[in-house]
Amino acid sequence: MPKSYLYQSILYKLSYLSIADLKGFDQYLSKLCERDKSERLNVEKIMFFAGSWNDMNAQDLEGLLDDLENMRESAD
Repeated sequence: MPKSYLYQSILYKLSYLSIADLKGFDQYLSKLCERDKSERLNVEKIMFFAGSWNDMNAQDLEGLLDDLENMRESAD
């Protein structure tokens, strides 16, 4: 379904909702936007670290992975 058709479909359906329902829908959309924003920030943070691993030499990366594995095992 093309994006423009989807927008038109949603707008058409919104025109049938009561003001109370529209307020609830607006709150729902706001929560979705905040969640998406939070997820995008998390992805950016993860990618920052992934990029820094690219700059590590193989020996340092292996040491980091070994340390992470040891920490996970000791946490169990």
